[in-house]
Amino acid sequence: MDHVRAGEVEKGAFLKDYAEAGGSLSQKLDRFAKDPTKEAVHDARTAIRRVEARVDILPKGIRKSPEMKQLLKSLRKVMKRSAKVRDIDVIRGKMSREKSPSSARLLAKIDKERRRLAGDAGEAVDSARRLRLPRVGSKRVTRRELQRRFERVVGRLSLGIDELLPIVTADPARVEELHKLRIDCKRLRYTVELTLGEGSPDILRLEKWQDALGSIHDWDVAVSYLRQAGLPASGGLLEEWVRERDREFRDFVRSVLNPG
Repeated sequence: MDHVRAGEVEKGAFLKDYAEAGGSLSQKLDRFAKDPTKEAVHDARTAIRRVEARVDILPKGIRKSPEMKQLLKSLRKVMKRSAKVRDIDVIRGKMSREKSPSSARLLAKIDKERRRLAGDAGEAVDSARRLRLPRVGSKRVTRRELQRRFERVVGRLSLGIDELLPIVTADPARVEELHKLRIDCKRLRYTVELTLGEGSPDILRLEKWQDALGSIHDWDVAVSYLRQAGLPASGGLLEEWVRERDREFRDFVRSVLNPG
C-alpha cells in the first residue's frame, strides 16, 4: 500500500469532520446503551474507529492531553468488550441458518451468553457516554501540523499492510496476522477518507479488502466456537464451515495477487 495517495488535509474541513465524528459517536453510544442490537453494536464500533482515526492525526499535545487520554481509554474498553458481543452475533447469524437439534441447543446457549456479554459491554458504554470528545479550536492546530501527522500515519499503516500481506497470503493459518491486517486496512481507510472521495481507487480497494478480510475473520470466529463446543472435525457443520473459510481465503489471495 506504499502507493496510497495521502492527499492534502484542509484544516477547516478536518475540524468540521472531527466535530461531526464526535457527535456521531455520542449518538451511536446512546443507541447502544438503549438497545444493544447487532446493528447498534456495529455502528458504535465504527464510530469509535472513525474518532480514533481523527484523533490520531492531531498534534501530540492534543492527543496526549489528560481529557483525550481518558476518553480513548474508555473507548478502548468499549471496543474490547463489544468485540465479544460482535463475535457472538457472527456465530449466531451463521448458526441460525442450521436446523438440527444440536444447532438449536447451541443457539439457546449463544443467546444466554449474548445477554451476559451485552451487559458487560453496556457498563463500558455507560462510562464512555459520560465523556465527550474534546473540542479543538482553529487556533490550536495548523494545517502543516495536520498534514505532517497525516502523512506519517498513512505511511505507517501502509507499511504495516505491505509487511503483513505476504505473510497472510502465504499461509492461511496465520489468523492473528490476518486479523491485524484487517484492522490496519480499516484504520487506513478511515484515515485517507479525510482527503479522498468515496469512489477513489484507494478507498474502493481498502473497502474490498476490508470486506473480504472481515468475512474470513467471521469464519475464524465461528469455527473456533464450534471447536470449543466439541463438534466433530469431519463429516458435519465444522468441516463445512472450514471449507467455506478456505474458499473465501483463496478468493482473497487471488484478488491481491491478481488485482486486475
